[in-house]
Amino acid sequence: MSLLFTACAGDQVETPDADGAAGQVQEGADDTGDAMQEGADDAGDAMQEGADDAGDAMQEGADDAGDAVQEGADDTGDAMQEGADNMQEGADDAGDAMQEGADNMQEGQ
Repeated sequence: MSLLFTACAGDQVETPDADGAAGQVQEGADDTGDAMQEGADDAGDAMQEGADDAGDAMQEGADDAGDAVQEGADDTGDAMQEGADNMQEGADDAGDAMQEGADNMQEGQ
């Protein structure tokens, strides 16, 4: 801090303290740097949290899609098995009818 007063010859006049001013500027720069670093850290944390949330959502979506594909495959397998069972039953019925026809032909002779 500087003191202003009327100086007479031989009086010493206090001048602004250059070291003090430089110290205040340095302290201000340090505070600004600290605030910028803290802001950068907070932004980095927020970005990481956002990336984590996005990753979780993507994983959940992939899991749901995988479940849907598996369910579709299960349904398709069930339908194919039912079709195969129906074909077997039809073949059995055809075989029985052919056998009955052969038996009837045998009786007719």
